[in-house]
Amino acid sequence: MFVIGEKSLVLQDIWAWLKKHEPVAIHPSVRARMAASRKVVDECLKDNTPHYGINTGFGSLANTRIPDDKLNDLQYNYVRSHSCGVGEPLHEDIVRVMAMLRANVLAMGFSGVRYELLEYLVNFINRDKLPKIPSQGSVGASGDLAPLAHLALALVNNGLKLAPKEALSLTNGVQASLGVAVVALLGISKLIDHANIAAALAVEGLRGSDKPFDERIADARRFMKGHGEVAKIIRELIENSQIIASHKNCSRVQDPYSLRCVPQVHGAVLDSYNYAFNIIEGEINSCTDNPLIFGKDIVSGGNFHGQSIAFSCDHLSNALTALGNISERRIEQMANPKQGELPVKYLIKDAGINSGFMIAHVVASSLASENKALSFPASSDSVTTSAGQEDLVSMSMWAARKLLQVISNTKKIIAIELLAAAQAVDMQESRLPLGKGTQKIYDSIRKRIPVLEKDRELYKDIETMLNLMDALEMPQ
Repeated sequence: MFVIGEKSLVLQDIWAWLKKHEPVAIHPSVRARMAASRKVVDECLKDNTPHYGINTGFGSLANTRIPDDKLNDLQYNYVRSHSCGVGEPLHEDIVRVMAMLRANVLAMGFSGVRYELLEYLVNFINRDKLPKIPSQGSVGASGDLAPLAHLALALVNNGLKLAPKEALSLTNGVQASLGVAVVALLGISKLIDHANIAAALAVEGLRGSDKPFDERIADARRFMKGHGEVAKIIRELIENSQIIASHKNCSRVQDPYSLRCVPQVHGAVLDSYNYAFNIIEGEINSCTDNPLIFGKDIVSGGNFHGQSIAFSCDHLSNALTALGNISERRIEQMANPKQGELPVKYLIKDAGINSGFMIAHVVASSLASENKALSFPASSDSVTTSAGQEDLVSMSMWAARKLLQVISNTKKIIAIELLAAAQAVDMQESRLPLGKGTQKIYDSIRKRIPVLEKDRELYKDIETMLNLMDALEMPQ
């Protein structure tokens, strides 16, 4: 069982829950604290005073007092009017996460909703009755209103009766943005491993030096924790490489930056990932609703604002764009007939009648360029909504959504690099043993994808490599 309402959630547990499809359970302590905050809401309904989100309109209509006999209509009108998202539906994993995270917010007991509402939502998740939710329409402030309203609409259409404040509490948070970010972080974790593996194999394919991975260099820049971790990973992957050993006394003084600066660039990406990881994990355990109930006080604030999520996703998009850029540069080093010391052009024998990796590099370049446009920060933009009441928004949903595309593009670039690096090893005149870790990676590739002896449809190799990456683990 995946239990909410007991303790803070951790991302690794959420990822495991997504994979195993375990049922969600509510901790017994939740019922009492939800009942206490709901009692405060019920008391407010008796004092003839306007209370935002309870007996008023929403957004710029906050000063409009709603008659008591219209409060139930208010709930349904809110859900229906806000269900106006557009675009392709979100992936089912994202919808499942956003529903669970919204349930987790309600379980904290600050929202003032009935326990029955939480119970209904959890049962909805466990029965896999989650709806298709459009991906476009949220600005990441006052919550991810449109996406979450589509979730609420599915509950209502399935027979749920809403009480005052409950429509607002189902939508007034950033769980759609968070759902995308949680799924994105899972992809990035593996992507960084694949980038390090590809870089190590490329170092051997290009007969590079192991000196840039010296731990003393990392120690001299100790504030970059990721630098040291990446350098250690590369050292372990290329350990005992006879290719590198045979090339220690070559005429080349220094390798190009795309090889020499792997610890600095990949390390900075790892540091960026760890920073975003901590922010997102903090957000999944935060109560993003408004107003909130503290004891007998009802307090309006802005916890529904997704600025921290937007910043984190934008930062990751920039970091992964750099990861794709350096990978594309290593592909170019291997494929460019005017670069390096490989005895073949475009990584294939009989170049001319064969084009080899010429256009595979072009594809990687196109993806790297696309990433550069996508990495323009969504969080630098804002639009005014709700008649000026919501005058600064975060754009967290767009930041998170485009991060998914950057991840997809970067994965394809690295897949091409893995193919190119394995091919570069095969094109060397003296076929010497690889490192302890890179030999395992090379063998895994060659079990599925043969050496490119003459031109064939490389898109098939790229697709096979992408599938292989899903199962490819860091060698131990």
